[in-house]
Amino acid sequence: SLIIIAACLTLANAIFVYSLWHAFNSINQNLSEAARQQAVADHLSEARFHIVEIQQFLTDVGATHDEGGFTEARDNLEAGINNLAKAAELDNGHRTQLEAVKKQVKIMHDAGVKMGWDYIKYGIEAGNRSMKAPEVGLDDTVDRLTDELKALMVAQNKELTYAQQKLSGELENFSLSRIVFAFVLLLLVIVSLSLIYFKIEPPLSALKNSLIKLKNGGGDLSSQIPYDGKDEIGEIVGLFNSFLSILRNLLHDIVQETEQLVTSSNRLSVISRSSQQEIQ
Repeated sequence: SLIIIAACLTLANAIFVYSLWHAFNSINQNLSEAARQQAVADHLSEARFHIVEIQQFLTDVGATHDEGGFTEARDNLEAGINNLAKAAELDNGHRTQLEAVKKQVKIMHDAGVKMGWDYIKYGIEAGNRSMKAPEVGLDDTVDRLTDELKALMVAQNKELTYAQQKLSGELENFSLSRIVFAFVLLLLVIVSLSLIYFKIEPPLSALKNSLIKLKNGGGDLSSQIPYDGKDEIGEIVGLFNSFLSILRNLLHDIVQETEQLVTSSNRLSVISRSSQQEIQ
């Protein structure tokens, strides 16, 4: 029975450890997914910032005729394309859309560069015509790019929100389940220790009391410890009871032999007195 109790405790601990491993593994996966989605969102935000900068610098070129704006726009183009590429590496589900946005950014940049040069070389009217040209002008290319980027960011934001909610739910479930499991395990430990105590303490107390009686000189070897268990404690009690029986039989034999010796001694004394009287 003690082995069964120990086995139950070991099994409960094994289940607890496995559940912890499984929960941590699930949380780690959800955490990684949430981190990935957050990284994609950050790259898209950075890309949108650079796209706005491209439009702003190329528009300033048309107003100021400062050709330095072309360099600034090209630098922002490279940075925006780089962020979109990083987002595509992390988000396979929207890779096609991200590639389309990259192409649209280049088209918007080229349209803005053409508009800027038209302003510088041919004047305001030429620049305005280039900016407002249907389909290929800066205004239309910006509108298409804005719509595509907005739709992409809305879809990605939904996935990010879902990943964060899933992670939050997993953490809440982990906390609740660990509390419940810990309570159940504690209850099992208490019950097991109680069973062990009530199984071991009574026979050990009886054994202790019997030894105290023997120590104090009671000499009561006829007492037996009342325990008929089939476990290790039962074996110990049975051996002790057998030992007492052996001692009791041994003392009985000693008493009988002593009585025989006393009887023989008395006979010898009588014979000795008779011999002395005859001699006198």
